[in-house]
Amino acid sequence: MMTVKVDTSGADALERKIPRAAKDAVLAMARIVFRASQANVPVDQGHLKASARVEPAGPTALAIRYGGGKAKHAVVVEHTPDRPGFSFLRRSLMETARAQLKAAAAVLKASLR
Repeated sequence: MMTVKVDTSGADALERKIPRAAKDAVLAMARIVFRASQANVPVDQGHLKASARVEPAGPTALAIRYGGGKAKHAVVVEHTPDRPGFSFLRRSLMETARAQLKAAAAVLKASLR
């Protein structure tokens, strides 16, 4: 007969850390995408670049948004293939995928010790 014992002491403390760790990991990822999008956004008068913001989009989600005010053209720039800057936000997300995962893993590892 074989017996395996599992020690779950500390599991409660770990479980309490998870929500904060998840939020911190998402924030680290959003910072990377935000910086890339600021480098990729086309600049004429600077209104579109200045309109950028990071906003809550759920309990553990953030949204990077451009537009509003003097930058009502954000959707046109992002979604019109022949315009300079086409898909600047989407490209920023995709081009930084590996860096986002590394940052999230580092935050989670540090937070859940």
